[in-house]
Amino acid sequence: MRSTLLVLSLTLGVGSAIVAAQDAASAHSVEYALQSFRLADPNLHIEVAAAEPDVVDPVCVTWDEDGRMFAVEMRDYPSGAGGGTIRLLVDSDSDGYYETSTVFADGLSFPSSAVPWNGGIIVAAAPDLIFLKDGNGDGVADERRTLFTGFGQGLPHDQVNSLYWGSDLWIYGSNGGSDGTVSALGSATPVSLTHRDFRLRPDIGVIEAVPGFSQSGACDTEFGDRLLSLPTSPFRQTVLGQPTPGLVEDVSILEWFEFGRIWPISIPQKRFGPSADGYFLAARGLSCYVGDVTPKYKNNAFVCEPLGNLVHRRVLTQRGSVLAAKRGESGFEFLASSDERFRPVNVATGPDGALYIVDFCRQYVEHSSLAPENERESIAWRSGDTMGRIWRVRPKAWNRSSHKPPTLSGASSEELANSLRSTNGWVRRQAQRLLVERKAVEALPTLEAMAAESDLAESKAAALFTMGALGNASKQAIETALADKDPGVRSVAVVVAQSKFSTLPELVNIVQSLTQDSDLRVRRAVAIAAVSMPAESRVATCKTLAIQAESDQWLTMAIMESAGPDAWPLLESVFAARSSDLDWWVARRAEFVSGLAEKVGASGKQDEVGAFLALLAAQRPVTGGPDVIFLSGLSRGLQRSGTSLRQVLSSPPATLDAAATLALGRAFETADALAHHNRAGLPLRQAAVRLLVERPDGSGMETLLALLKPDERPEIVNAVVSTLGQGGGADTNVALLARWSGLSKDVRGQLVEQFASAPAQTATLLDAIDQGTVLKHEIALKVRKTLLDSTDPAIHDRALALYPEFSSAAKADLYAQYSQAIHLPADAARGAKVFSINCFPCHQMHGIGNTVGPELSIASGKAKEELMRSILDPSAEVLPEFISYTIATKNFEDYAGLLAKEDASSVTLRAAGGMEQTVQRSDIETIAPGSGSLMPEGLEAAFDIQGLADLIEFIRNPAMDALKQAVSEVSAPPL
Repeated sequence: MRSTLLVLSLTLGVGSAIVAAQDAASAHSVEYALQSFRLADPNLHIEVAAAEPDVVDPVCVTWDEDGRMFAVEMRDYPSGAGGGTIRLLVDSDSDGYYETSTVFADGLSFPSSAVPWNGGIIVAAAPDLIFLKDGNGDGVADERRTLFTGFGQGLPHDQVNSLYWGSDLWIYGSNGGSDGTVSALGSATPVSLTHRDFRLRPDIGVIEAVPGFSQSGACDTEFGDRLLSLPTSPFRQTVLGQPTPGLVEDVSILEWFEFGRIWPISIPQKRFGPSADGYFLAARGLSCYVGDVTPKYKNNAFVCEPLGNLVHRRVLTQRGSVLAAKRGESGFEFLASSDERFRPVNVATGPDGALYIVDFCRQYVEHSSLAPENERESIAWRSGDTMGRIWRVRPKAWNRSSHKPPTLSGASSEELANSLRSTNGWVRRQAQRLLVERKAVEALPTLEAMAAESDLAESKAAALFTMGALGNASKQAIETALADKDPGVRSVAVVVAQSKFSTLPELVNIVQSLTQDSDLRVRRAVAIAAVSMPAESRVATCKTLAIQAESDQWLTMAIMESAGPDAWPLLESVFAARSSDLDWWVARRAEFVSGLAEKVGASGKQDEVGAFLALLAAQRPVTGGPDVIFLSGLSRGLQRSGTSLRQVLSSPPATLDAAATLALGRAFETADALAHHNRAGLPLRQAAVRLLVERPDGSGMETLLALLKPDERPEIVNAVVSTLGQGGGADTNVALLARWSGLSKDVRGQLVEQFASAPAQTATLLDAIDQGTVLKHEIALKVRKTLLDSTDPAIHDRALALYPEFSSAAKADLYAQYSQAIHLPADAARGAKVFSINCFPCHQMHGIGNTVGPELSIASGKAKEELMRSILDPSAEVLPEFISYTIATKNFEDYAGLLAKEDASSVTLRAAGGMEQTVQRSDIETIAPGSGSLMPEGLEAAFDIQGLADLIEFIRNPAMDALKQAVSEVSAPPL
């Protein structure tokens, strides 16, 4: 029988006034909630699909092949591990309200999401992924087994989440931020998920790390574009085909000038974490709408903001080789509520094609650990824990009977294949899943015909992905799809073809023909697929893609990823193909060609290095800018392999005769001129600087030293300092110190960092301080920390003698001295300036800044005294993910930073400014965690007591407009 709750649904438009609650409606009831909604589209209608007591504390919903809803209930939030449940909900009378509710499973630890599989569901409940199945039809799971284990167990909202069936018929999921080393139960092959998401095949017990990292949501489009979400950056896309240390793996697809602006209509509530209204703080539940009842919103992306009581919409369009997420509404939201108990945490397309919104419905959704310790016990964290709603958004003009959920469990393979013609993406994905679970190869003829003839591009893509997952996509089907008029279908065909290169090698040539496709998305797919081609074809494909005039950075990055060990043959072919206009082309592709040359040098293959140098010397006069860029990149690579360009040229390979060596020497003369040429392009000047340190006669040092002048461009000064640190020796140090008093403050600061980064130079720096050449107060706080954290006792002791204020007794005095800061009147706008200078390089506030340390919006609920202690003594309490690590290399180089990524071949550290350094494991002598935070002690030296008071006020009540202004005065915000 239809629930009376359904009758109380309400349709509201943009201009509608919020209807006052009826006297009979109690606060926070379903009726009250309905009256509090505002939909942007007057043609839409919102209604309740399920509510308490039938569902409580839901965080996710999924449906099986027969349209039965499984609600994941995190009843144990925030601190009652083991109380989570799965609720089975059935709409028995097809009236739209799920009136039959059964506890399908309980005793789960903070369950976050679920997907259907093999007649049951897979639930994410860290540290495990658990399979649950009802074998006797009573609505209760009687089979329960762990499939995968090892996921990290951080805070409940930071654990593994967002399981979904990908378009390629793998199950994907979000890392959540707790990382982990995961394996199938009983497997001896664990997979590290450090700062990466994952995909898995439960049928064969395989799990893989995939490019990109999401904390609070992930999904894909029907053409396989993976979208990721972070709490303050909810629309991101992966750009690589496989995890690649040192390369960007996912990027924001918002407009570059956006900072996550939202428009809530609720009254701001007391918060313990982020407290600045009007920006994304806790975005969750990213999902692409693939239903058919509201075609206007087809392939739009939706995300929830529970702290703002709203659901936000973006329109996905193509921008170059990646997507762009453009605002669906401006100045208001797709759905907003004035009810502070409306806590949307997930969005999903349902079996009926409507949009479903999961409402956690608690008073507090922030974790109790964010509150000041002295307040935690007095707060009713579980207020609302008897409530929960699932809302449905659908058109006003709604014929429910025409959108009745299908029953697919009893469908034949032929019927399932034909279900891919459905205009409802939910139906298509479920039919795909069932075909793959059944290994229904008998459906291949129908799928092949659909891929070729369907009027719906999404149906063609689904048919291609399904044939690929079954392992039986034919050459004819793929070849036809590669010529499809829709670029989305062509890009999917490339992905499917890639999996068949070994068994259908003729597909390689066909895919290569798309290197000049009119759509950059297709070209990027070809670049990613090239990694699976034979070496000769891979090089030819990458060359054709690389030499074209039209490109973008993400296509270029995909080419670099696929080039792999074939950098030299690719560089050789690119060089030959562009020999007639090399100067023009290299100027447009400086970073790319320099990167290829670096790969050649880093390979350690002396024959390739010699062949490259011979080609460079023989084919054209070595006097132009391109040669400087090529040689500069080669030089960086040779340093990584343990040698240098200077050494190679002093004992040239057999492939270089005297004339060739002399010709190469002229490139250094060009570099000398370019380094001083103010009108030369910046990449060219930087390359010239990096090359000069390798000048065989050593004269390049004088040119570099001469560039260390106050009126030189900062980018050139940075390049000089970095180059001298890597290529200079004792004589260079002496020359630098002799010029010390004439160097600018910024240059001296950079050189101090450079001295402190190499053990061999650290003693020289300390000697210079003792001698008075370098003043001890010139040493930046982070450099003092590096010296004090040195594993060399002599350096540590000398540093502590210079800076006794870092002793324990000094810290106690420091607390007493600065304690008045928590009582002074403070100004958040002034604090924004303090933040922009001192905190911006390592921290973000609502998406503005660098992601090295934690996002500081989560600290806005902390007490003033607690914030003061964290600033004055940052290493007193450090979360594991923010512990600093130090790598010592076999080349006597030291790197420090947070552990950003690691895999079997390399480790990536992230330092201040967001700069990442990837070190090959084969080059590492030792890697060890530091004793505390990467954040330096002594930060108080950068501001007075009033400055500390203002900074604390800004963290507690961020003045975002003031921060934007302050950041613009310091430097451009990071991309």
